[in-house]
Amino acid sequence: MDAPGYRPQAEVGHPTLVVGSDRGLLRDREAFAGYLAQREGWPVTLTLLEGLTHIDLLAADRNPLAPLAARWISRLP
Repeated sequence: MDAPGYRPQAEVGHPTLVVGSDRGLLRDREAFAGYLAQREGWPVTLTLLEGLTHIDLLAADRNPLAPLAARWISRLP
């Protein structure tokens, strides 16, 4: 049974930034295929970063995700 207020991924229309890394668990576009298929027709940006095994925005010094996320957020309507 779904939790109250649950919405299937296919119904989530908010812009979404999806991030993976070549050294992480989700290393290439194919790893995200199931998720992206459920979000088809909705605004999804997929970015794959190089050389990371873990992404932590709290420790953002020299973290390539911090400026990437800031640019992505700045372009939201």
